[in-house]
Amino acid sequence: MKIIQKLIIMILIMSAYALSATLSTKVIYAPNKNINVEIHNQATDNENWIGIYPRGSSNAWGNVITWQWTKGKNSVNMGGLPDGSYEARLFYNNSFHLEATTHIEVDANASRVKTSKAVYGVNENIIVDTRKFPTELQAWVGIYPAGSNNDWGNVVDWNWAQDKKIIMDALPKGKYEVRLFFHNSFKLEASYSFEVGDNIPQIHTISAQYKVNDKVSVSITGALSGNKDWVGIFPKNKDNSWGNVLGWNWVENGVNILGKNAESLPIGEYEVRLFFNNEYGPYAVARASYGFKVVEEVPHNNYGEPGPYINEVNENAEEHGDYFVYYPRNHVQGAPMVLVSGYNNVHDYAGLMKYLASKGCYVVGHKTRTNEGWSDPMFRIHFFETAFADAKNLKVDTSRLVTMGSSTGGMVSYKIMEYFKNKGYGAKKSFIIDIQGWYASEMSREALHGLDIDASLIFQMGGDKSAPQNIYNKDGSIKYHLDQDPRTLLTISKLLNPAAKKSFIVLDTTNHSYASGTYAEILEKHKLIDPIDKILKYEFFNSDGKYNDVETTLFNIDTYNATRQRVYDATIAYLDGDTSRAKSRSKYGDLRCPEGNGFDYCVDHGLQ
Repeated sequence: MKIIQKLIIMILIMSAYALSATLSTKVIYAPNKNINVEIHNQATDNENWIGIYPRGSSNAWGNVITWQWTKGKNSVNMGGLPDGSYEARLFYNNSFHLEATTHIEVDANASRVKTSKAVYGVNENIIVDTRKFPTELQAWVGIYPAGSNNDWGNVVDWNWAQDKKIIMDALPKGKYEVRLFFHNSFKLEASYSFEVGDNIPQIHTISAQYKVNDKVSVSITGALSGNKDWVGIFPKNKDNSWGNVLGWNWVENGVNILGKNAESLPIGEYEVRLFFNNEYGPYAVARASYGFKVVEEVPHNNYGEPGPYINEVNENAEEHGDYFVYYPRNHVQGAPMVLVSGYNNVHDYAGLMKYLASKGCYVVGHKTRTNEGWSDPMFRIHFFETAFADAKNLKVDTSRLVTMGSSTGGMVSYKIMEYFKNKGYGAKKSFIIDIQGWYASEMSREALHGLDIDASLIFQMGGDKSAPQNIYNKDGSIKYHLDQDPRTLLTISKLLNPAAKKSFIVLDTTNHSYASGTYAEILEKHKLIDPIDKILKYEFFNSDGKYNDVETTLFNIDTYNATRQRVYDATIAYLDGDTSRAKSRSKYGDLRCPEGNGFDYCVDHGLQ
């Protein structure tokens, strides 16, 4: 008897499940295009109706954007909608009791997914531009070899589509597609083709800002097609339609002087774009682009602009076994030797290194790390020692020294500076640039306090309280975790030689690879390069006092103290007032607030 009862119950449950109503539709529509909602397993119609609601709103009648009676039909045409996120909802019996729902996105961007450029270099991160899709949509983007099918085994790299800009790893030379999928499936929604190759063209205007009547000059490096390549000026964010071209000229010998004065350009923001093979029109592919401004008056000290020596810098770094180097052909008097460190592939920072070289610096990057410890400065020091020997033979001035890096490159920059200062290098001028270093590797309190430097520039990413950022595997597990307790950098800054000039700068970006990228991309990141330009000019090229404004704009003690206090207060508020190490670990993860070098960075910052 019990078995029969169970069978009856199971049949009833399965019948109820089979008759449960569901809705389905395309996920994304263009604006004002008819939206067709399909109805499955609808009960006998008794004033059943479908309403379109803003996503996340309640079922109240006041939230209904448009509606239709179902009249027993299997599908309903709901008309068109403007850009936005919506839900179609099914109700029975002229009620507000929800029976079924489905997600609808209306998006004016027809492509919905693309890369920031059509062509990348082999050492460049791939930037994917897409819409920020709701988490429940489980939208993801994958990079595939061109022509391959959508099988998971063909995925080269991937990430969830929950940000408008997604940073993907650099790729080998080849042709690829970025593809968009919904519902954690392999059903293709959109795709975009791009290439990775050698000697990729780069373009920039000689100045980042022009005043009215200035002539706009453009410099181009890298491979061209050699067949009617041309450069045009466009309003920023306008498409490549010929009607948007404000001025243009053919490319000759890699350098193009546009036949256009800024007097015919209103004050505003513009882009120069490079096209191959006489391609033009809205669907033409810009091989490279760069933004500039026309302003009423260019500031006297316009920091962050391209350096005067960029056309003298080799397009590709010179390899020297243990290290590689960017520098102007002719050494610039007073320019420093700059040692750039990284976690592994320092070529990721080629754009930043070229920028430093354009200012006249002799810029050295170390060989790729293999089996050495990720936090160990000594293998980097070994490679840099070879570079110092060569620099001496080249008559490079090593009495002016900068050590710098991002992430682990920042954390080793202190020990590298200490080592070479003890060798007698950097005797005239020296400073450190730390971009979100984890901690000061192999440096005690006393070593930081006694480090003989003239200045330091510390960048913290992620706003006042840093920014937790999990990178996930396809199965939903955490691939790696990018953040740290900001008190680590506060501690380093506090303990550094009190006689040195200090600046603590907060960047809002949550992109831990923010300092990487091409030369053109770096020139767009003014919150990063403006302070670097200021400190270079003030410390190394200020013999006539031209850059004395840096003292108040970069090294103002009141601004420095206020910024550090604000960061500390925001961090403590984030931790709900608990300054204990246990709470910090639970919020940030095991390695976010290290106990390295014999002291705890989370309680030694001097701001309690």
